[in-house]
Amino acid sequence: MSQVKKKTRPLGLIRGKLHPEKLTPIPSLKVEQLKNGVQGSAIIIPTPLPEQGKGSNHQTKEESPNSDNHSSGISRSPKITEDISHEKCEQEIKEGLKREKDLKDQLKQLQRQLNEAKRALTMKEEESRMLHLQLTEQEKEMSSRLAQEKSLHESTQYKLKETQEDLEQTQEQHGIIIEKQREEMNQQIMKLESLLSEKDAIIADRDQKLVKLKAHMAEALKGNSWERQQQLEELTKEMLRIQEECDILRMKVKTLNKTKQVIKSH
Repeated sequence: MSQVKKKTRPLGLIRGKLHPEKLTPIPSLKVEQLKNGVQGSAIIIPTPLPEQGKGSNHQTKEESPNSDNHSSGISRSPKITEDISHEKCEQEIKEGLKREKDLKDQLKQLQRQLNEAKRALTMKEEESRMLHLQLTEQEKEMSSRLAQEKSLHESTQYKLKETQEDLEQTQEQHGIIIEKQREEMNQQIMKLESLLSEKDAIIADRDQKLVKLKAHMAEALKGNSWERQQQLEELTKEMLRIQEECDILRMKVKTLNKTKQVIKSH
């Protein structure tokens, strides 16, 4: 029996490796199965054996009945193996196609999840960018406000320092003025007291004169002469004049006393 070279028929392109999260492992094939059926992603279709002539078959059968049975058993064994191998290949191909479909579905689902994750990441990046811009603007605004507050604080401190210096200078000047006014008032008080003493002496002198005039008038009234009448008139005029001067002096004394009280109160 002549041997015929076996050829493979490709079913499709070999795909790259996929790594899903959970996949059913592909069962491994034995070397005998690969020789008889599947090799990689292709199926080996065995070439049918060439038929021999009837004469030779008949001749073989006639030679020995035992050899007939033996040869039929040998010819049937590869056929059974080919059927079993072919069924296994078909089953494995179906399982592989099913797994491929599952992998494609998982890949689509992963692709959708990836797209959603990309969109979510884009939104998060946009939110982060907007927050960064907002924080940058707030930082600029706060920095500007802080600079303004610092400038205002420095200006306030400078004005406060000037005000304190002016206040100290004013207090010093006011103290000098008060001391000077106090000295002047003391001098005025001394002058007023001296003037009051003089006025009191004058008033006392005038009072004595009035007493004397009254005594002279009393003596003059005892007589009725014309000379005494003239003296009485003169004494009356003198008494009125002295009385007016006394009143004026009393008014001045009151005024001086009031002024003295005002000065002491300050």
